[in-house]
Amino acid sequence: MLLSGCFADGSTGDSPSPEILDPYYNPYNRTAASDGDYIYYCDERGINKWPIQGGETQLIVRGRIINFAIHGSYIYFLEQSNTSSYDRLYRTDKDGNARTKITTNHDNELVSIMEIRCLQDALYIRYMRSPLHIAEQEHLDGYFSADISADQEHLVFEKACGVPTSRGDFYIAENDRPSWEVSHYTLYRVYPDNPSRDFIAEGMSRPKYVITDSYVFYIKGNPENTSVWRCDLDGQNQIEFRNNIYSIFNYDAKWIYGFTEDEYAYRMNQDTGDLEVYLNWPSYKDKYLDAKDAYYFNVVGTYLLGSDEGKPIKMNVNGGCIEYAPFYS
Repeated sequence: MLLSGCFADGSTGDSPSPEILDPYYNPYNRTAASDGDYIYYCDERGINKWPIQGGETQLIVRGRIINFAIHGSYIYFLEQSNTSSYDRLYRTDKDGNARTKITTNHDNELVSIMEIRCLQDALYIRYMRSPLHIAEQEHLDGYFSADISADQEHLVFEKACGVPTSRGDFYIAENDRPSWEVSHYTLYRVYPDNPSRDFIAEGMSRPKYVITDSYVFYIKGNPENTSVWRCDLDGQNQIEFRNNIYSIFNYDAKWIYGFTEDEYAYRMNQDTGDLEVYLNWPSYKDKYLDAKDAYYFNVVGTYLLGSDEGKPIKMNVNGGCIEYAPFYS
């Protein structure tokens, strides 16, 4: 069920990259993805494959999968080890065959890979340093990328600006005040192999933002009164877009998604600010949920995919009934 509402009405920088590089790429999806024919998603068993045109779900990879990314005919995924605290990188084909462990130039440095994304022929990961080796692993903090054009079994990861947007651009948010003061983040667009950067927005209350194909959305305000602001990809035309929004974390071609301050999932029109609330989606209003269940979901094609008490769920982006995995039609 959806409830509708309404909206409100400003830097510098070069024009953003002109083309959408991959229509199926979404850097904000964590546990689901699509190649146009199938939707792939994680549950407690592993990676599942569900045909978009209808049909039964197939479990194609068994294991404790953290997240994954699709590259051509392969799936790259992170599996949590049962014998080590360090997660490792694997590759398989889209039917779950030819599973291969991928080695990297940092395998011996005791770091875990926490995220994985793929855009065109580049694989992006985020390393997390071991609490026991913070100082000596400082060079491994943050995001790295590797060329996977040949889908080779050994990858050389080098420092990256972050995870790219759908146009291949990079943005970062930095806290420009001392840690004991109220957070005050500034957003920049940055460039690989170039120290220059473009100012995009300032006064962000959290380092949380969504870069869609057309706009930048971010949160400003104090904990009691937050609002969503919007600007162009180059920082132009800053406007206060809508208030009473708790979070923004995903998007598609027309909408951005998140949770209201009343803790209900919503979608908001990127151009008009019209708001539609998903009353059927799990919320803290209904019951206690783990934060990762209640405050996040993937947006893949015409579906929302998330979790309810650890069980995968999906719902049409236009609302309706929630379906629990395994999905059949």
